[in-house]
Amino acid sequence: CRRTRAAQVPNQFATTGAFRAVTELGCGVKSCNEYDGDSMFLSRISIGNFRNFHELDVALGGNVVIVGENRVGKSNLLFGLRLIFDPSLPDSSRELGLADFWDGLESIDEDTKITISVEIKDFEDDLDVLAVLTDYRLDDDPDTVRLTYQLRAQPGLEHDPASDDDFSFVCFGGEDEA
Repeated sequence: CRRTRAAQVPNQFATTGAFRAVTELGCGVKSCNEYDGDSMFLSRISIGNFRNFHELDVALGGNVVIVGENRVGKSNLLFGLRLIFDPSLPDSSRELGLADFWDGLESIDEDTKITISVEIKDFEDDLDVLAVLTDYRLDDDPDTVRLTYQLRAQPGLEHDPASDDDFSFVCFGGEDEA
């Protein structure tokens, strides 16, 4: 499976320490019990066509706890976040395939995509994080950055995807790859 990257977001996070700030410190939260409103946090998660998520778009603030019955998607949600944030995740694990698309799709064609996006706010106080994220700000909200993982048909594919080899992934920041 060929892959492309518009931005090396996971590795940039790892080298600046921002990855640790986002994951190990709970999105910048100073402890598990207190959120002072001044720390970096995930403000939105959007998932489309990924495993058991047809469309998920949820606004977040402060601490987040994920609970639910078995088989409702908790592990899939966390794996989706790992696709964006985890620099230790090998590219082979990011190379999703046909089995990872939402089961409710009638068909998968060259325009069908898996998209996982997160938006982050309150990152300006950490200069290392700011240096990595500043180019990924949203046009209509410069206090917010967006990081996206996308699986899609290989560029130039002349038929509907029929196997996992027909897909590639890209990670990018901002509103689009450009």
